[in-house]
Amino acid sequence: MDKELIINWNDGETYFDHYPASTFKEECKNEKKTMTCEWPEEKPDVLKFNLTVKKNIAICDFEEIENVPNNPKNEEIEKGILKIIFTDDKRNTVDKISWKGKDSADFKEDKKATWNW
Repeated sequence: MDKELIINWNDGETYFDHYPASTFKEECKNEKKTMTCEWPEEKPDVLKFNLTVKKNIAICDFEEIENVPNNPKNEEIEKGILKIIFTDDKRNTVDKISWKGKDSADFKEDKKATWNW
């Protein structure tokens, strides 16, 4: 299994976002990327987002996220921006993760991240 960043979202129902480590390897601006969202007791979904990486910060923009065809979870997929702050420019260790919903003014640091080898 390849190394990946897993974000544990626990908003009443626990689910996980999976980002391959290679996602954050190089600096970029508004590159189209994909990640996998793992729902409890359901088939995982592949979601699209725009990624910007500069120094130790990654911004995953899901505000213009495309709905997954025939997915009953479409209404539950929140649009917004995920900010990942790594401890350094190597982007191997996460320091903080925060989320700002599409209608929110501020980022909230309320998610858990783990690396999976």
